[in-house]
Amino acid sequence: MDSSNPKDDLFKSIEKKDFEGVKKLLEKYPKLDLNCADKDELSPLQHACHSGELQIAKLLIKCGADVNFTCRKDGYTALMFAAISNKQDIVRLLLENNVDSSVENCVNRTASQMAAFIGLFKIVHIINSWIPYEKSVQPFTRCRELEDEPRIPNENLGRLLHEYIVLPSLHPIRYMLHIRDNLQLIRFSSRFIYVLETLSSKCSKPPTIEETLSLKYYYLAHILNHCLKQYEEKFRPQKSIETDFEETACFQLVDSNIRKMIRRSNPSDLQPATPQINRFILDCAMKFPYTHLGIFKTTTFAMNKEASEHYQIFTQSLNGPHMFGRASEGCSICTEVDKCKKCSKCKNVYYCSRTCQLVDWFQHKKVCKSPEEQPLLKNTDENEIDDEA
Repeated sequence: MDSSNPKDDLFKSIEKKDFEGVKKLLEKYPKLDLNCADKDELSPLQHACHSGELQIAKLLIKCGADVNFTCRKDGYTALMFAAISNKQDIVRLLLENNVDSSVENCVNRTASQMAAFIGLFKIVHIINSWIPYEKSVQPFTRCRELEDEPRIPNENLGRLLHEYIVLPSLHPIRYMLHIRDNLQLIRFSSRFIYVLETLSSKCSKPPTIEETLSLKYYYLAHILNHCLKQYEEKFRPQKSIETDFEETACFQLVDSNIRKMIRRSNPSDLQPATPQINRFILDCAMKFPYTHLGIFKTTTFAMNKEASEHYQIFTQSLNGPHMFGRASEGCSICTEVDKCKKCSKCKNVYYCSRTCQLVDWFQHKKVCKSPEEQPLLKNTDENEIDDEA
């Protein structure tokens, strides 16, 4: 490469997806201006985001690339390029580095709205569910006024709670599966519930009222509180749950509760939410303490009007009308629409992962039968999950 023009060399290396080449250039020219643009008005970071080069994007940000920089006439940002290219890891990377997701392009559309327009709902979930760690959990990892110790004793637990908060889903089963795989959320649930309820209260008050966030924080606390109460009813710990925690038994308890929540009276009924889930959502909405907020009034009114669609109404309240309902090929357990595969035997049910398939197998196996007219199609489609759970 012609080292006399390092910026051109940088763009060429990114175009070739040459991570080592980019790394060597940045080491050789540590003061190289990364907030520049090529003839197409694209910055190095925008190129990396559009092509999905996660490692190059990380390196550029580490070396000083501004995640919000753009000089394009259409106003497209790095986040917009990552969003419309369905690069989920890069979207998360940009969010973790404080990208401004509220920026609009020349037609007044944000990155989230652009992704929704082309049906990339997982990207929409990731962006809309993102709440910066510094503005949510981090203050509770330090001693506040009148406290002898912080509510969250260390950084690791703070990151654990933040990961739970920004999970790109609203389905209670998706959250419970996450809790089952991260049981420290239950072990320290009393601390986490306090933090979530405090954040919910803060978002419900002036000067900046954020109704959607207030309801979401309360919903997350409600799920954790539900799991905690079940644990306490089952084991009645004599000591603090933090010091006397039955991890294996807790895993089995949460797993059993998930199965109860998804159990259908008719296993072939593939509604996005069972009656148990709808009741759980309704219970959460009715217990929301900030009844003066408009989101409480509109959500509960709609739920009382449509008795069998509580989950869909709740999702609409938090995500907006464009997220109402689910795709026909959404996961039958958590309604996830990204990377779903159909059961390889019956070809009637979709799952987003092996985890969701396994948790549903206890009831799906009763109705899972190969179509008589297509007995030889088993395991011939790359979009199938093997039914042998």
